[in-house]
Amino acid sequence: MMPDPTKSDTPVHDWFGLSYSPYLVIPRLALQHMPAEWQRRFVELLQEAEESGLKTPGDYEVRRRVNGRYADDPWRDYRRGNVADLLASPFQSPNKD
Repeated sequence: MMPDPTKSDTPVHDWFGLSYSPYLVIPRLALQHMPAEWQRRFVELLQEAEESGLKTPGDYEVRRRVNGRYADDPWRDYRRGNVADLLASPFQSPNKD
């Protein structure tokens, strides 16, 4: 059983668990779909991180790949995307295209 990350001295490490992923990617569309109060807390944490000196490089690009090939990513359409439609579709499963 994995430790509860909220009660750990290494919560981020524990939240990632045994994955080998070095990154957390959250689509902007998904963040904008969260309640306004949640978004405010999220932005406050981002601001706190910046104020403490956290800088992230600006030369990264996130692209969806399926079976080693670039694939369409409807989560990229943060202006007109519909989270409810995306969550109801089989697209959310990384094993389906």
